[in-house]
Amino acid sequence: MSFLTLEIPQVQKKAHLPLHINACSTQQYIDFCDLLYRVDQNQLSYEEFRIQAVYKLLNLKKGGRKIEDGKVEEALGNIYALSEHIDNFFTQNAQEKKVLNQDYTQNHIKELRPKWRKYHAPSHYFMDCYWG
Repeated sequence: MSFLTLEIPQVQKKAHLPLHINACSTQQYIDFCDLLYRVDQNQLSYEEFRIQAVYKLLNLKKGGRKIEDGKVEEALGNIYALSEHIDNFFTQNAQEKKVLNQDYTQNHIKELRPKWRKYHAPSHYFMDCYWG
C-alpha cells in the first residue's frame, strides 16, 4: 500500500496519509466517498475537497487550543501542501476532468443495509471480475 508517513516528534505521533483509494481504511473510504459526492453535487470546490480530504484521511479535528497567528498560517500551509497529494487519487482525462483511479483490489464495504434490504459486496478481492 502506498502511504505518506508523517511524524510529529514533539508529541511523538505518527500518521499515515493514503496516496491511493485502495490504501484507505473502511472509514477513510466512506469519508472520502462522502466528500466526492459533495464535489459532484457542487457543494465543495475541488480545492476545498482536497483540504477536507486531508482532514478526514488523517482524522484531524479542530482543537480548542490557542495558537499564535504565525503558527496557524504555518499549519494551514502544511495542510495545503499535504492536500496536493490528494491529486494522486485521480488521473486527468482528455476533457481535462479529474477521474478517480478505481483499480481496487480490496473490498472496503462488505454490505449495505438500507431500510428493508441487505446488499452484499463480493466476498473476495476484486480480481477476475467481469461485467456486461
